[in-house]
Amino acid sequence: MCARQVHGQGSESVPAYVERELSASLACWILAHGFARARCPDCTAAHLVDAVIPRVPMRQWVLSLPKRLRPALRSHAALATQVLRRVER
Repeated sequence: MCARQVHGQGSESVPAYVERELSASLACWILAHGFARARCPDCTAAHLVDAVIPRVPMRQWVLSLPKRLRPALRSHAALATQVLRRVER
């Protein structure tokens, strides 16, 4: 398995599949590439957002990563930190 060097604090080797999966995920999160929105009229979450939770300038964001990346990130805190930094950029 190939590895790519990630530079920064605590530099470590990152498996090539981690780099591929993360890059593909980041590309998916760019709305300019297109997106889909589905809404169920009976959805409790939609009701909470539309009618219960007050409108505020800040919302919670949830980051969902591909299943193949999760074991590697769970086992290596430094790698998880590098991924989070990249997502934040």
